[in-house]
Amino acid sequence: MAEFALLIHDDWQNLGVGTSLFEYLIKVAKQNGVRGFKATILAQNRRMLDLVHKSGYKVESHLEEGVYSVSFKFDS
Repeated sequence: MAEFALLIHDDWQNLGVGTSLFEYLIKVAKQNGVRGFKATILAQNRRMLDLVHKSGYKVESHLEEGVYSVSFKFDS
């Protein structure tokens, strides 16, 4: 399990940049034997939460004090 984070400048949001980077990170992670990702995401960061939940993987999440802890395995 590896931790990931993405930061996309406001000027580049809603252009598919985050999705492309996320997909590339997954590809490279798999090639290097990583079995899944985990992340800490602020509850108000709907774009990142949507990106993770639309990934096609079974996402586990836990909300505590306005922060989600999310994780998913690539084989799920």
